[in-house]
Amino acid sequence: ETFYLQTIFNSPIFILKKELFLIPIFGWYLKKIGSISIQRGKITKDNLGFFEDISKKMKAYSHGEYQNFTDAQLADPLVSGAGADLDGDSLSNLFEYALGLDPFIADEHLGYKVSIQEIEGVDRQIMTYRTQANAVDLVVTVEAGSDLVEWAQQTGLVEPPIDNGDGTVVLSVFGDTLVSDSEKTFMRLRVQVDSLN
Repeated sequence: ETFYLQTIFNSPIFILKKELFLIPIFGWYLKKIGSISIQRGKITKDNLGFFEDISKKMKAYSHGEYQNFTDAQLADPLVSGAGADLDGDSLSNLFEYALGLDPFIADEHLGYKVSIQEIEGVDRQIMTYRTQANAVDLVVTVEAGSDLVEWAQQTGLVEPPIDNGDGTVVLSVFGDTLVSDSEKTFMRLRVQVDSLN
């Protein structure tokens, strides 16, 4: 079930007996995926910190940190914090998580783009972006504005989401206003942590 559950749930956290970490290869990977170990039948310092470990892992997961960082990296907010940008691609760790990208590889060209397309006979700006299919801890919205100060959410889906087969989908959202030679319109992608989760 250890392997099967990972096909159903998005990066589950396993709680297991400490001895399983000692199994060559299998145990190493259990540790690498962030499993939490306990010593059954004993009261130890590690067992007393059990709930704190779970809390840390869940908090880290809420920003995608759990999926990509080691415990040592998680302890350093300059490396694993939501605003950090390790790969220098101008996308924070929070954006990398939301777009389903790797925070260690500069890959901003895979995340999103703005283009102009004709829809129902008129030209519109289109924001195309990839995002985590099941990230219930995030709110990702497309916004547009003409002055880079005031922004309004855009809601027009061009087509149904396209499944990438890797846990991410591609969405295309068109702007509410028509493309005009006389007025500039800017689009941006906004990522927020959903505080209700």
